[in-house]
Amino acid sequence: MSFRKILEEFHKIFEEEFLIKILEEEKNEIIWDFEKEKEFRQMESSNEKNENPGWTILTLGFPKYNSLIKINKSTAKIIQLTNKLGFDKLTSLKKEILEGSDEEILNKKWLDWLGNEKLFTFLYEHFLLINCSYLPSSLHGYKFCEFVETKLRMELMENIEKVVEIEYCHVKPLKLLNYKECPKEMGKKLKGWICTSWLIGIKLKNILEINREELDKEIKTVKENLKNNYLNEIENILVAPLKEDFVIGIKYIKKDNLPNW
Repeated sequence: MSFRKILEEFHKIFEEEFLIKILEEEKNEIIWDFEKEKEFRQMESSNEKNENPGWTILTLGFPKYNSLIKINKSTAKIIQLTNKLGFDKLTSLKKEILEGSDEEILNKKWLDWLGNEKLFTFLYEHFLLINCSYLPSSLHGYKFCEFVETKLRMELMENIEKVVEIEYCHVKPLKLLNYKECPKEMGKKLKGWICTSWLIGIKLKNILEINREELDKEIKTVKENLKNNYLNEIENILVAPLKEDFVIGIKYIKKDNLPNW
């Protein structure tokens, strides 16, 4: 079957309405308790302090860590933008198919529609590089970085997006580093440490530059919040003085200075 024929069949399938059958699986029930559910939701409501609140995602059970516990207004803007870009590219691809374009052009349009992780850096001119690192021997390093991941989006919304020039922040879906040995570009202090890094795209409000003084102030607040909130969470289980063997770093970067690793 030719490449063009495959694309035609793809569009036929996804343009037709079709039923999704839900198959019964083996029972693996999660015990649900009304009082616990009520207590959990009341706690969430009392923690809602931002003027730009998130939309709560109802989950089964009561997860301690959930990086997608809320969809905020910034996330909604990102979803709308991504859907529009995807629809426009799909329309262009369909037009090329109907016009009988050669397979090389179709292949390029097809890959452009599917997207790849490199396209993320073309969407923004300003970025934050967030790095959580710890010594391999650290008792709390891994848990701290896990905690950072679950709280990151809310901290961005509550603090970084307060900078008047910023429209929203967009966390790249794939991490730059995922619990890997820190690269030498991170500096000698982190040699032999484990790193987890996120790239955050920053959308501005029709202006070219950010007030760096204001941004640096909010970055400092985010770092302090993440560290202090984690320490508050584990204070009841500490049996020995906490070692300074895990850190959180946040750096503002323009597109031209993005790391290559």
